Amino acid sequence: MYLVLSLTTLLLLSAALSTWRGYMILAAERGTPLDLSSVTLAVFARETIARTILIVGRPLAWFPSDTHFGGRRSGHKGVVLLVPGGAGEYGILYFLERFLRQRGWQSARFCPQSWKGSLEDQSRNLARAVEHACQSTQSERIRIVAFGRGGLLASWYVQHLDGSDRIQRLVTIGTAWSGTRMAVFRNATARRDLQLNNARLDGLSPPNVSTVCIWSVDDPEVIPPQSAVIDHGTDPIAIAEAGHYEMMISARVYRTVDMALERQGKPAAVANETPT
Repeated sequence: MYLVLSLTTLLLLSAALSTWRGYMILAAERGTPLDLSSVTLAVFARETIARTILIVGRPLAWFPSDTHFGGRRSGHKGVVLLVPGGAGEYGILYFLERFLRQRGWQSARFCPQSWKGSLEDQSRNLARAVEHACQSTQSERIRIVAFGRGGLLASWYVQHLDGSDRIQRLVTIGTAWSGTRMAVFRNATARRDLQLNNARLDGLSPPNVSTVCIWSVDDPEVIPPQSAVIDHGTDPIAIAEAGHYEMMISARVYRTVDMALERQGKPAAVANETPT
């Protein structure tokens, strides 16, 4: 019992320190003192919990399940491939996958052959996964929901590998389209891809498919937060008072994703919901 409590405390402390670092840098970016209101502390607590779940689920990326597109067979809405931005995000996307299946989507998570590959390498793996999805579900086109760097990966596939022929709609969550100042804390590959305003990101936005960008002004990983918004050619949806990894376990975001996948218009009504 003592060992379990010690490990839990260490995990929470590690997640809390990483979250605090992000919000300190975000405050510096805004040029204002760190807000310690009850709302901010609630966002901080939810983001810390989400980071802890992320750490606990990280080993699941070592044993990915087969890409099986489960969901309700009767009147299913379509096929959705979930694209994480890194190994640690594969496990936590399980919750969104189950939610979408309950909402009538045939969904599965994408797992590349190597998490260390460049955007170019992983986009080729994504292309094979999309072809597998189309063949196994007998669909001509599918939808993609991508988190973080996964949005850049999906856009690379669309822009450089003719992915627009296969992708009906792209929904991104917390994707740093212009890069982020937090890239310095990532591994070498992600750091190279996510450097703020780097040339590798040129031409990736807007993607040549119908795209919805879900983002939060309180995102401590995409700094400046507006980097998660594309100026034209997409539908941006702001989620109030939400952290970066919190959006991976947020019921508000799940409902927004469901609406964004299904509707042609912008589901703006969800953006101003009270946090749950």
